[in-house]
Amino acid sequence: MRVLISNSCSFWFSRAAVLRARELGASWASPDHILIKGEKGCWLDNDNYQREEQYSLGHCVPRHDPTLLQIFDELGPKMDGEEGREVRCINIPDDVAYFVGSYLAEWIAEAHRTWNEDGENSGGGPVFTKESKFSDFSS
Repeated sequence: MRVLISNSCSFWFSRAAVLRARELGASWASPDHILIKGEKGCWLDNDNYQREEQYSLGHCVPRHDPTLLQIFDELGPKMDGEEGREVRCINIPDDVAYFVGSYLAEWIAEAHRTWNEDGENSGGGPVFTKESKFSDFSS
């Protein structure tokens, strides 16, 4: 299974990536989930904001999402839009339940069970499987 990770500590989308995802019908790129500059309510409307437009939903979009992979294939590693940051494609076995971890860069790890002192699952972000869809993690 092909999955995407960032060489940064979080996964961002450029404006071009968000617009392309909308063209392809990706629910995760809709204005309900990502507001792009110029859309009402977007915090990037602040004139003092100097950085290139970037948008993040990387915590809840399965990194093997077919639309996400198509955008990567079309735009390449620079789909992030930030100088020096790139998206990479790696392969993992199809039957692996995985999560995305990060420190200075992201990595994929096979999910396993963990508990804290209250007996609750203390894992990090969402766990994805080959069948995972964005709608599984958005509310």
